[in-house]
Amino acid sequence: MLIENELTKSYLSLDGIDLAFQTLPISTEIDCSYFPERQSILRYCFAEANFNSIVVEHFLERGYRRSGDLFYKTECKSCKMCIPYRIPLDSFQANSSQRRNLKLNSHIQFTVGSPNQTTNKQNLYIKYIRSRHENKQKEESDSSLLETLDSQMYEYTDHSLEIEIHDAGKLIGFGILDIGTETISSVYNVYDPDYKKNGLGIYMILISIEWASRIESLKYIQLGLFIPGHPKMDYKKNFQPGEILHPLTQKWEDIQFIL
Repeated sequence: MLIENELTKSYLSLDGIDLAFQTLPISTEIDCSYFPERQSILRYCFAEANFNSIVVEHFLERGYRRSGDLFYKTECKSCKMCIPYRIPLDSFQANSSQRRNLKLNSHIQFTVGSPNQTTNKQNLYIKYIRSRHENKQKEESDSSLLETLDSQMYEYTDHSLEIEIHDAGKLIGFGILDIGTETISSVYNVYDPDYKKNGLGIYMILISIEWASRIESLKYIQLGLFIPGHPKMDYKKNFQPGEILHPLTQKWEDIQFIL
């Protein structure tokens, strides 16, 4: 496959790499996860065993996300609302609300290690999904949800790390980070809905930024898709300064250009 041969050669020109990405397949139209009345189209690539951190970086630099063994990005014909969002680690500044979040959760223990699925994580995932997506998931069995957990977070983690947060020894959150040569990407975070007042989703992003900032080789953390005005995806603009992958130029630009 062209993508395997081209992207694993770090000495290739950027033109050659871009050409390799242009050969990746495009999906048929599928239901959009964010706008029920719309259809979505993905450009995608299945991860291979010979992909190294350089290859992962090429995907992240071009705004790709990973779910399981699939790298993908949206290429919808009539909608450009799903915009990759990243934060330059050396210039991030927590705002007053984020500083309060860190202070509120200062008692929580945070660790980073190799991805490891456990029974506690499985139970927390089921609890989290059922609380967040009650209507959509109420008829889905626990075993089906665990299949999603396995495929989404623990399949193809060759270049990933896992964060865990504990409160007095109790697991209250975990998440997967993909690691490139200069960029880390937040794949998915899960946290205990009983801690709603603690804002654990925001906290997990903040501690991921804090941890990544200590790694000299890392320059960016990607937070996935920013969707302006969307009730579940608009919050990412609160992490500043931020950059978006411009939907027309496909170049990273300061988010202030569109706010």
